[in-house]
Amino acid sequence: MAVARDLAACLRNWVQLAETIDSLATTEGWSLSFNKQTVPKDIKKMMAGKSSELFHLPGAASSKGIKISEVTVTYGKLTQEDVKKAYELGRSTMPAPVPTSFEGWLNSSSYRVVHEGVVTDIPRKVFIDRAANLLGGTHPMSNFTESEHATWADPYIVDLMNTQVGLWPVPYSILMESAQEIVRVFEPVLI
Repeated sequence: MAVARDLAACLRNWVQLAETIDSLATTEGWSLSFNKQTVPKDIKKMMAGKSSELFHLPGAASSKGIKISEVTVTYGKLTQEDVKKAYELGRSTMPAPVPTSFEGWLNSSSYRVVHEGVVTDIPRKVFIDRAANLLGGTHPMSNFTESEHATWADPYIVDLMNTQVGLWPVPYSILMESAQEIVRVFEPVLI
């Protein structure tokens, strides 16, 4: 888990610099577009009344040749027709870059849980900060961000530490997707 801890600590630096990065983007005239994916209405309708967990990996996080773009864990019965429809919808709703600020992307959901009809979204920046804390990461700046006090997200992230997608625990996959997206967006303007 040392790799995940170091990755979370690095991403935390980006989170804490979000306001500065957006200001620089405005000053330099950078047009930022991040991959964001929303849950299609048909999928929401299909999942109504079922408890589920959903995490997007819009950049198709990859490791050792395995690519994963989105995972939905459903606690409830899906018909064969539901599974087929979800597969078809999933293939046709791959994310496309959406113009947004860096802060706007960090505030988008990285993990969604629906339990007994209650939807809980964990914003990307909260996920990064809390994962860094839980993995023993350092605090790069002396001031704490608001999301570092969002301990309400901890039980969800701790639970995900015990769930693997491919070869890695889910939090690492979500962190890796975030890192890949940052590289994709900022590499052209910074190099």
